[in-house]
Amino acid sequence: MTAASAEIIVVFRTTHETLTAEKGLKGARIRTRTMVKPRSISSECALALSFNEEDRERVRGLCEEKGWLPVGYYSLSEDGSWTALEED
Repeated sequence: MTAASAEIIVVFRTTHETLTAEKGLKGARIRTRTMVKPRSISSECALALSFNEEDRERVRGLCEEKGWLPVGYYSLSEDGSWTALEED
């Protein structure tokens, strides 16, 4: 991640879903990394995927195409908290 681009995370319901999405995103050449999900975000899975904001539409489109069902997308606020992003 570069300092110029904002970080977005996507959270899935299970570890299996997260790792499946990670493999698919990397296969589509979307730069992503697996991270521990922030405690403030509610989900049964302890992991999240982090990616650059400019890849958000590509990630979202691939999730729809592959049938991956994210719990949500989040961005890091200036105060250090994670804020849910509105999705259509």
